[in-house]
Amino acid sequence: MRSRSKYFPPLFVTLLLLGACGEKKEVAETSQIKSEVSAVLIGKANVVTKDLPVWLESVGRVRSKVAPTLAAEIDARIVTVTADTGDSVEQGQSLAVMDTTALDLEQRASEADIQRFEAQIANERQRVKRYQSLAKKELLSKTQLDDSLAQLDVYLAELEGARARLAIVMDKVAKAQIIAPVLGEIQERFISTGDFVKRGAPLFAIAESNHLQAWLPFPETLAARIRHGLKVVMESPVAPGVQVEGEITELQPAIGTG
Repeated sequence: MRSRSKYFPPLFVTLLLLGACGEKKEVAETSQIKSEVSAVLIGKANVVTKDLPVWLESVGRVRSKVAPTLAAEIDARIVTVTADTGDSVEQGQSLAVMDTTALDLEQRASEADIQRFEAQIANERQRVKRYQSLAKKELLSKTQLDDSLAQLDVYLAELEGARARLAIVMDKVAKAQIIAPVLGEIQERFISTGDFVKRGAPLFAIAESNHLQAWLPFPETLAARIRHGLKVVMESPVAPGVQVEGEITELQPAIGTG
C-alpha cells in the first residue's frame, strides 16, 4: 500500500501537465484559425475620373408629330360620315362623302360643250381643206381662207377652255370624297350627316400614331443643363415597366402658367 502511495502523486502530476500541454496546443491552433479567418486581402487601383449621370424628372405629354386637320375644299352638304372619334384609319380610307348633285350637272354641261366644239372643229377643218384646194386653183380669195383658219383657231381655244372647266369640275367631285391622308386615329370629328359646310371648314382631326413626340416641361433654372442630343428615358402609367428611349431633338423656350 505504501509503495503505491509513494509513486501515485508523480503520476497524477504528470497527467495534469499533459492535460495542460494539450489545452495550450488547442488554444494556439484556435488562435491561428481565427487569424487566418480574419485576414483581409487589400488591393489597389489607379484613381480615375468619370462623368456620373444626373437624372432630371418631368411629367409631360405625348402628341403626334403629324396631326393634319382635314378641311372642306368645296361648299356642299355632308351626305355620309363613315368615321368617328377614336377610329383607326388607313391612308386613303374614305371618311365622309359630300353631295355632288350640282357638280354632276356642271360635269354634264362641260362634256356637252366639249362634244360641240369637237364637232365644230371637225367641220371647220373640212372647210379649211376645201378652201386651200380652191385657193391653189385661184378660185377662192385668200381672205376667205384666212377667215376659216382664224375660226378654226377659235374653236380649238374654246375646246381647251371646255376641257379645263371639265377638269375643274372633276377635281371638285374628287374633293367631295373626304380621304384620310395618313395612317392614324381620328382625334376629333367636327361634322355630322346633313351638315352644310363651307370651303375651309374643319371636318376631321387625325393624329399619326407612328410619329410621336414627347413634350417635357422643365423649370427655367435647368435651362443651362438641357441641350440637344441628351438621352431621355420615358415610361407611361398605362404601360408600367415598359421604357422607351429617345433623345432631345427640339428646345422651345416658353413661359408656362406654372
